[in-house]
Amino acid sequence: MKKTLLAFAVLALAWPLVSTGQEKKEPETAIFLESNYYPLKEGAAWHYQVTQAKGETQKVTVQVEKREIMRFKKKKEKDKEESAAVVCFKLRVTSGDKTLTEHVGILEDGVYRFTSAGKEITPPLRFMKLGLEKGETWECESVSESAVLKGVFSSDMETVRVPAGQFSTMVVTAKDFQIGQQKMSLTYWFANKVGIVKQRTTVGDLDILLELEKYEPAK
Repeated sequence: MKKTLLAFAVLALAWPLVSTGQEKKEPETAIFLESNYYPLKEGAAWHYQVTQAKGETQKVTVQVEKREIMRFKKKKEKDKEESAAVVCFKLRVTSGDKTLTEHVGILEDGVYRFTSAGKEITPPLRFMKLGLEKGETWECESVSESAVLKGVFSSDMETVRVPAGQFSTMVVTAKDFQIGQQKMSLTYWFANKVGIVKQRTTVGDLDILLELEKYEPAK
C-alpha cells in the first residue's frame, strides 16, 4: 500500500483541466478559480481500483476534505516577488489503513500542487495548464524538502474505458519526471466534469495503474 500511496504523493497528483474563467474571492481576497476537469468541491470523492505488478489489486479513495487559504510567493515585474493568497483544497488519499494528504489550488495560469504527503512544494508545482489543448507542452521545477521535482509535461486526447465507464479524456504525460535522483513516467487521463479516471505511474520495475470505479460528486 505504501507504494500505491507514493503514486499519489508524487503528483497524483494530481489531475486537471479547463478553467471556467470565473474568479471568486475568499477572505484575504484569495485567488479562487475552478476547473471542469478537476471538480474540487468539499465532499467529492473518487474510488479507484489499483493494479500493481503480478496482478495485485487494492482500493484507493481520494476525497476533497475542505478548503484552506494558503499563501505563496509569485514573481512580479523585474523578477521581484510578492506574496499572494489562494484557495486550496485539502485532499485525503486513503488505501487500507494508510492515509496521506495534499493541497491543490488553481491559479490564473494553471493547476498547482502546494503540498504533497504533508510536505510543502516550493514554488507550487504547476502540473496542468488551464485551457489545455492537444499537443501542448510545459516545464516545471520545484523543491520539496531537499528533493528537486522537475520534468516536461505534454498533452494528448484519448477515449478510454475503465470500470466506471467510457470517457473522452485529456491525457497528460511526463515521461522523465524526476524527484531527487529518481526518474519516473507519469500519465493521467482527465475527463470533463469527473476528474482523473485513469493514472499510470512507472518507477523502474514498479508499475502502478489506477482506474476509476466510482465518482461521487459533492452534494
